[in-house]
Amino acid sequence: MEPLLCCYRLDALMPYDEEQIWSLVQRHQGYLSIRGDCIDFWIPQQYQSLLVLAFPGLRRQWALDYV
Repeated sequence: MEPLLCCYRLDALMPYDEEQIWSLVQRHQGYLSIRGDCIDFWIPQQYQSLLVLAFPGLRRQWALDYV
């Protein structure tokens, strides 16, 4: 079964601006969860390629996907 929302993680040491990631995710009806040393972003499956192209270093979190 394909996930409805795919999860990607931004670690504190990654060189990306979390506001830019959140802007892209939010424009595509996604969500985020701020944790102690990372931020998890959920984006609809049909838009995940946009996120990966824009921020290729984000780590995929398969266990946190929503199906």
